[in-house]
Amino acid sequence: MKTYRFDQYREDAAIEPYVLEVDEQRSITIPAPSTDTILKLEETSSTRERLMLLCGEHADEVFGLLKDESMHVMVRFVMDLAKHYGVDLQRVPVGGTGASSS
Repeated sequence: MKTYRFDQYREDAAIEPYVLEVDEQRSITIPAPSTDTILKLEETSSTRERLMLLCGEHADEVFGLLKDESMHVMVRFVMDLAKHYGVDLQRVPVGGTGASSS
């Protein structure tokens, strides 16, 4: 019987954090989203909540940067962040299990 090591899953899944350079003196380092965060992404259709979930503890700081920018800045940022972590937001169901499929 083959045995699987949980630590090996962790090692295989290790990924560098996403580093957003704000200016020459400041960067924001956003760690990879947890399983819990990905599951929460499936339960919301709110763009703001998805942004906050992906940014974790840095959400308020990132939102402060984005709030007065063109929506295209936010969309490009979220797409880059999701791509960096291999999160396909197009495949994450919107609205959770209660969302209608009709």
